[in-house]
Amino acid sequence: MPPRSLLLLLLLFGLAPATRGADAVSLAIRRFGLEGIYDPRGEPTWVRIEIRNTTSGSLSFHLRVAEVDLQNGALPVTEVSILSVTLAPDEARLADLPVRVFPREHAVIYAEARNSSVAPLGRAAVRVGSQTEGQVVAMLCARPEVCREIRQSILLSGSADEQSRKSQTLRLIQLSEAPPAGWAYAPASAVVLATPVAVLSQEQRDALEIFLRRGGLLVLDESQLGDALTGRAELPSLLGAYRRRIPEGRVLHVGDGQLLRFKSVSSSDFSN
Repeated sequence: MPPRSLLLLLLLFGLAPATRGADAVSLAIRRFGLEGIYDPRGEPTWVRIEIRNTTSGSLSFHLRVAEVDLQNGALPVTEVSILSVTLAPDEARLADLPVRVFPREHAVIYAEARNSSVAPLGRAAVRVGSQTEGQVVAMLCARPEVCREIRQSILLSGSADEQSRKSQTLRLIQLSEAPPAGWAYAPASAVVLATPVAVLSQEQRDALEIFLRRGGLLVLDESQLGDALTGRAELPSLLGAYRRRIPEGRVLHVGDGQLLRFKSVSSSDFSN
């Protein structure tokens, strides 16, 4: 990092480690994008921040989050996401915010808690990093080996030329957690769901449907879902009205997106 950018970063954090230790509000950026991948077109990127009141009294403040350019005076690149927060003593919570991100060589996601006098109470930052080339396929799997099987089924099928093309154009990532909002899937062109519906909250299930309706490709591995449509009548189903209308391996258009369902990732036509 160039000296000027490093100096600006130190200024953002109050220069001294002792200042950081005295923060009234502890901030930590727990999620940035889909495992660090963001949409370079400026669509909202998922930023999850852990917020903790480290004092013995209640605090009310504004949480401000934005991409800032360290080569341009640490000014925001786009609009700032602002959230009003009130925390009891020692209370902690998670906040999910949309932040528009554009590729910059010296950009960071910067979060700051400010009181009503605009005095900083706490800060956190994470580097934006380079943009990811190719089509992003996000995988939500019950177990790591399921994602490995999906990866192999997609990348190792077809001719040598087809395998080479797919390895160059597809970026398969395993998500450690399902995003809580449809816009958080913006970096992905496709999502493969191979995990029990029961582990997803209602907002996570809604997020998948919103992703689908807004133009995404949602691929379902029925063998892993374990919901009402796969024999578990006591559990809620995911997109049941749509899944009943399409046979295995066929596409159903839902909104601007496409829904595909397979008996399992071992199905002969899954990799196609």
